[in-house]
Amino acid sequence: MLRQEDGAVDSRTRTDQLAVPATAIPEGWSAPEVVKAMPASPLHRNNPGRVPPEQPEGPPPYSRVVTVNLADVEPRPVEWLWEGRIPIGKLTLLAGHPGLGKSFATLDLSARVSAGYDWPDGSPAGEPAGVVLLSAEDGLEDTVVPRLVAMSACLAHINAIETALEVPDPKTGTQKRSPFRLDRDLLALEEAIDKTADCRLVIVDPISSYLGAADSHKNAEVRGVLAPLATLAEKKGVAVVAVQHLNKSGGKTSRPVHERVLGSIGFYAAVRTAHFVTKDRDDRDRRLFLPAKNNLAKSPPGLAFRIEDDGSGPQVAWEPNPVDVELEDAVAESPRGSGKKNSERLLEACDFLRTELTNPETGQPKPAAAKQLSKDARDAGIAMATLRRAKEMLKVVSRKLRFEGDGTWVWELPDIETEELHTHWQDEKE
Repeated sequence: MLRQEDGAVDSRTRTDQLAVPATAIPEGWSAPEVVKAMPASPLHRNNPGRVPPEQPEGPPPYSRVVTVNLADVEPRPVEWLWEGRIPIGKLTLLAGHPGLGKSFATLDLSARVSAGYDWPDGSPAGEPAGVVLLSAEDGLEDTVVPRLVAMSACLAHINAIETALEVPDPKTGTQKRSPFRLDRDLLALEEAIDKTADCRLVIVDPISSYLGAADSHKNAEVRGVLAPLATLAEKKGVAVVAVQHLNKSGGKTSRPVHERVLGSIGFYAAVRTAHFVTKDRDDRDRRLFLPAKNNLAKSPPGLAFRIEDDGSGPQVAWEPNPVDVELEDAVAESPRGSGKKNSERLLEACDFLRTELTNPETGQPKPAAAKQLSKDARDAGIAMATLRRAKEMLKVVSRKLRFEGDGTWVWELPDIETEELHTHWQDEKE
């Protein structure tokens, strides 16, 4: 509708759609007044949006915030399921490539919680407690239960969620079964936790199988699922361990660790602690369990385990001592290049270690801090994977210095005569 300057409605304006002729419009009416007064034509009877709804009186509504004065907040320490590694009331991520033993590790954790066994590093696990298990990739009858039995788990303390029951049909009363989804069935998960006596641990393996309609590659959608899950973990006082795969590096050997987790960065950002399971480059049957993130405490040292079978079934065999391996080195893929070029880099790394681990005045071996050696090697352009191969070739020893209750890892050459070491090195070069 157009309005002329004198206030009359222009009779040339879409008179074919008016329910009254233009000549019947009172003089001086504005266009909105005309539209509001006339009845709806057949063209617009089903379009209630034709006339703008009347706005309520008063100021427009606005959102409000809930605040708390920090003087009223009572501080409390972080509660740990596994000291320094898996917190209570928080999310923990366990990431690694398929087939490396992530699911074995989570079942080992479940067995320890269910029976009250000590943790692999020797710290106490406390009294036996309950576990809720979500396992999308392994069958309960032929895989999960036999493995838990081999690990001496208390099966009566572990409940597995197989499926979800939809809302009953109002006409028939029947309930359909459907795959469990974190974006839809969080109340059902809370019910499962309540039904599990003294539940302390929830395993979601893998988390990507339970996102429902959420896109695992979209940060907002992933956080939209994980944030309510974290709230539930805090509300119920349980530790939630979510398993996720790693992506391929695509040839980027220096890719940051947090970018190696498959899907959105939201998986890595939403959790408070994270651990990676990866292969030991020097031992194909050995797995490294390495800390990747800890927002609540100082990161603990890494651990190592193997999958062994003593005849009762496969189970996790943890090594008692911590491992001295940097996560970035463990997950980095070997750089591509010719064998000759790689050999030259290895010899360069061996030269570097011999220089740094030998006293220039006496020619005798001297220890050096492992972290400082790694930093100096990077500054010298030596890849950490190459440095580790050189360490193995020279039979460099790792040990921990202990003083005043703390300690640091050092590397040192084996305790042999300088001439023997020189001869061994010359043989390797030739």
